[in-house]
Amino acid sequence: MLRLIIILVVSLTVAAPVCAVELYPCRDQEGRLFVTDDPGHLPEGCTLLGAPPGKGSFSIVTSPDDSPPARGVMTAPSRTGQLERARTRIWQHRAETLLADYRRIVGEMSRIRRSRDRRVARQRLELVKEKKELLLAEVQRSNRLILRQELAELLAVIPD
Repeated sequence: MLRLIIILVVSLTVAAPVCAVELYPCRDQEGRLFVTDDPGHLPEGCTLLGAPPGKGSFSIVTSPDDSPPARGVMTAPSRTGQLERARTRIWQHRAETLLADYRRIVGEMSRIRRSRDRRVARQRLELVKEKKELLLAEVQRSNRLILRQELAELLAVIPD
């Protein structure tokens, strides 16, 4: 085991300088950022931003913001879209949980004999109803009408 660790450390120590890349970042007159490891690939009139010495062949050139993505290139989804999908999943989970809680409490009420226990169960039902209204109001504020209708239909079992 010790031999394996020594071999790994030596390998990483030897490989580290080989993997080092020197990059040349610069900005053009329009403020677009260009990065390359070969200063010969920089566009005319580009101002270098702390360029290291060296040569290479790797180049990254940014495209103008108004150009469409290249055909067949996947673009990252917007952060807003990811947040909306996550929020939708949370709301749907909360609605399903409320419905399950309501059904469980109603089932328990049919078996409860003591008045004190029935009163506690009714309070829990009222709490579920309040949570339902809060959830629907939260979805309403998000202006997601279709989702609100879906959740309202799901939660229709729970009386107001």
